[in-house]
Amino acid sequence: MEIHVHIDTDFHITTLVHAYSDMLIMKIGEGYTPYILSLLYKPLRGPREWVLGEMKQGITEAYKTLLLRVARKPRSPAHRNRLPEWVLVPDWPVPKGVKASLREVTLNNGLHYQGLALIPPRSRLREGLDAHFATHQALYTRGAVARIHAEPITETPRLAAFYLFKSLQRRRADFDSVIILPRAISELEDSDTVRSVI
Repeated sequence: MEIHVHIDTDFHITTLVHAYSDMLIMKIGEGYTPYILSLLYKPLRGPREWVLGEMKQGITEAYKTLLLRVARKPRSPAHRNRLPEWVLVPDWPVPKGVKASLREVTLNNGLHYQGLALIPPRSRLREGLDAHFATHQALYTRGAVARIHAEPITETPRLAAFYLFKSLQRRRADFDSVIILPRAISELEDSDTVRSVI
């Protein structure tokens, strides 16, 4: 006799999105500055898993480039709460009410990554993340990344979190495609490699 275990995926997705929303509110209360972060990519052709792999690698490289601009000693356990935090998911342009160029909608079938970026209160950055990316775009558009953009979250952070993770709620993306940075300190690149991306 077969036993089927039913997992309420909708419940798990809703719980996860609520958890990210709660985390965002908590981090803002701790003095972190929140942003909507978007990464668009150069043309990538191949199987979906390969394309996602290239996109994830681009995210990792962009994060490493930002890391030492925010925290002086990112591998130090004492500085763990001074690291930028990113939570990103695959996303697609929304047809209505969103201004997107035809190129952005058609390139890679519109697939890109979007999510939350949190800059800690004790940051080495002397400008907002949005201004930093606008000024230093060339540093972050190596490899697969064509453009990186940050927009401050100034109102309704909880609604922003639900909007950012809409692809999970619509089941266009799954849990395995969510990218959370930083990883454990033991997983961070050695200091020479981190230093090489400044």
